[in-house]
Amino acid sequence: MSPEEGGDRIEKLMPVAARIACVIHGDGDHHDITHHTKNLGRDDLLRLIVILGAMVDPGTPVDDALGFITWDEHGRPKPPIVTGPRLRIRSLAADVEPPADLGAERVLKSERVQLAREIHLGQGYTVTETARQLGIDPDTVRKWLRRVAA
Repeated sequence: MSPEEGGDRIEKLMPVAARIACVIHGDGDHHDITHHTKNLGRDDLLRLIVILGAMVDPGTPVDDALGFITWDEHGRPKPPIVTGPRLRIRSLAADVEPPADLGAERVLKSERVQLAREIHLGQGYTVTETARQLGIDPDTVRKWLRRVAA
């Protein structure tokens, strides 16, 4: 798949990601998620995960990010999540080992690099504007652009 095709797939998946975020926050249930994802292939599901991950600020405290969950796995009301001294999402990520096979991750990262290049060069956005569009740090965009130019 070319970078342009990958970018087109990401654009088509953005509304699905937005819908899933709304469902998770109370505008539906697991049947809605199944409905919106049942025809997606593995690569599109991975792209969807990337989009949803980009919607979350890793600096957000866990209790803020999950504070809207007021039920348990049986649908019963539960007490609010209390994680102590404002544990952040990024702190949780430090305990996760990366998978041994990073092939899909490399494909998605390559597509994001190409998308950053297209936004920056093709559409004339600044590095900061490009980073904002992708939900990433401007230094990451600079690094990607240097690598693509090399």
